Amino acid sequence: MSNIRMFFAGLALTTVTGSAAALPIPVDHFIFNNNSFDTGSKPRSMAQAGTFSYSSATPAGAAGKAAVFNSSGYIRSTTVAAISGDFSVSFWMKTGATSPQGASQWYQGLGLVDAERGGVTSDWGLSFMNNKVGFGIGWPDTTITTTTNVNDNQWHLVNATWQMNTGTMSLYLDGLLNNSKVVTASKDMLRTNQNLLAVGGLATGINWFSGSIADVQVFDSVLSAAQVREIRFGAVPEPSSLALLGLAGLAGLVARRRRQA
Repeated sequence: MSNIRMFFAGLALTTVTGSAAALPIPVDHFIFNNNSFDTGSKPRSMAQAGTFSYSSATPAGAAGKAAVFNSSGYIRSTTVAAISGDFSVSFWMKTGATSPQGASQWYQGLGLVDAERGGVTSDWGLSFMNNKVGFGIGWPDTTITTTTNVNDNQWHLVNATWQMNTGTMSLYLDGLLNNSKVVTASKDMLRTNQNLLAVGGLATGINWFSGSIADVQVFDSVLSAAQVREIRFGAVPEPSSLALLGLAGLAGLVARRRRQA
């Protein structure tokens, strides 16, 4: 058997499949269809402070519209967050603004999705700091940031996860793991004392963001790397029509080789 026929025979036995990673149902979900309603499985009442607008200009794959903030308003819940242990946060953001510089903790930045609470407590949050995204937890206060700036006026997908039993915090940017840290002192600590959830500012009512935020989801579990990629890139078609077309073309080449032999 010729090499090309052997290659085709092996390829014909290969199944081309997709590997969509099923996503859990978010406990909080904000799609900003001209309102700040929470459409998650455990929705909370939300209140608008100040002014901001909504826009249909969103990245491909994002649900609903975007909330467009200009440092003059934000959204804050009137009930405490539903999560207590493991959690994940997912959202799209776009900004061309300059963030506070020299910040060492997330609550010194401009709030993106936040549950900051004053004092020493087991809170958490994500903010725009040092022109990067910061993800932090409290008790003790620990913050990690993306390794690259995000104020390029382009849409970026941000995902953050906290795994309680290992003390692992992970920060993803555009579907890929960007930074992580194990916080031994926070291992097994429930996030039960978090403040009211806020979008576009800190939950303490300060440090309002300037930019767009879309498709905010909060989960009460740790998203896997595959699930983060699913949010960013979507599923691979199953089966792949492109691969099948390639098999058909290769079959024709083998047939021509036979006729020439």
